[in-house]
Amino acid sequence: MKKYLLKTTLLLIALPLISWGPEGHSTVASVAENHLSPKAAAAVGKLLGGRHMYEVSSWADAIKPYYPKTAPMHFLNLPDKLTYAQFVNSTKSVKEANIYSAILNCIRELSANTTSPDRRVADLKFLIHLVGDAHQPMHVSRAKDKGGNSILVTFFTSKTNLHSVWDGKLIQHDEGNFGKLAKKIDQNVNSAQIAKWQNDDVLTWLWESYQISSRLYKEASANPHFGADYYNTHISIAENRLEAGGIRLAGILNRIYQ
Repeated sequence: MKKYLLKTTLLLIALPLISWGPEGHSTVASVAENHLSPKAAAAVGKLLGGRHMYEVSSWADAIKPYYPKTAPMHFLNLPDKLTYAQFVNSTKSVKEANIYSAILNCIRELSANTTSPDRRVADLKFLIHLVGDAHQPMHVSRAKDKGGNSILVTFFTSKTNLHSVWDGKLIQHDEGNFGKLAKKIDQNVNSAQIAKWQNDDVLTWLWESYQISSRLYKEASANPHFGADYYNTHISIAENRLEAGGIRLAGILNRIYQ
């Protein structure tokens, strides 16, 4: 167990190369905490042993090397050029583990009276993370290029790939910490937008990401050299996805612990 905890700690230190990155996942979790009801905040705090949600928001990435079967839970690969009806049918038809079924399973187990305490803690940690991943556009994309990982681009002067740009390089370029970013993006949202986001189902979140990733593929194909213009026209998209993820995560938890 000590060896496992040490390895997990080292992974958490090295996580900037994975998923939204610690900044993105911590931002989603921080926004969510701002919108929890008192009952939900108390329930979440109890399950997490008094820790903040942002402190466990990258746990699901840290355990992947030791539980590789959880890796497919972080994304959804689909063909391109789907209509919404085709998208819904394709998503519901995926038999392998994927982010859609994983999120629904976490919600179902957290809502059930028969779920064990240890399982509830794991489900909550997964949910915090996977809702963030669902709002990262390149986590709902194509298998043939590994979700954009094999689409080579440059970001300012760095050689990288399309997936990595959207995992963290866009928001890391801002050079702010997640607390400042969460405060920045959470101050302009109004009650009508909150209500709309929290009434959307999981398929809607994923469809939004799919539409954005489809656009990002086209742009990268036309010009793989991303500089200031790319950053200036896309950072607001990334921030909107982080904000929507946090608001929706809070909505789920508020319904579970009402």
